Amino acid sequence: MLDPKIDSTTRSIASLSFTVTADCDELAGARHRLTDWLRGQSAPEALVSDIVLAVYEALANAMEHAYSGEPGLVALTVTLREDDAVVSVTDHGRWRDPNRDLGITRGHGLVMIQAMTSRFDLTHTDGRTTLTAYFPR
Repeated sequence: MLDPKIDSTTRSIASLSFTVTADCDELAGARHRLTDWLRGQSAPEALVSDIVLAVYEALANAMEHAYSGEPGLVALTVTLREDDAVVSVTDHGRWRDPNRDLGITRGHGLVMIQAMTSRFDLTHTDGRTTLTAYFPR
């Protein structure tokens, strides 16, 4: 399903969607699956690195903050388009305000994702939190 914020006038080249159990042991498998798929689409290596790092961070955040060790699922969609790549990570766990002071040694993941992207949205509606990030190609 396309995120309503994604500009539907831009032609999609390829898309990957899958769901990950909210378990840190699942992160490596998700990272490898995503890396293999992006390379299979001949994405530039710098884009592969940026997307994989951002997705890893977003999945880890959802697992830690939304579910805090409780069972749950996190959905990932990556869409390669002519001019950019769009990543959406969605969980149905508890909302945690990203503007809350998380301490001096924590809370840099969203800042890092924002720095790597041309646009970054974090929304919480209808009991789900969605991070959508746009990477220039």
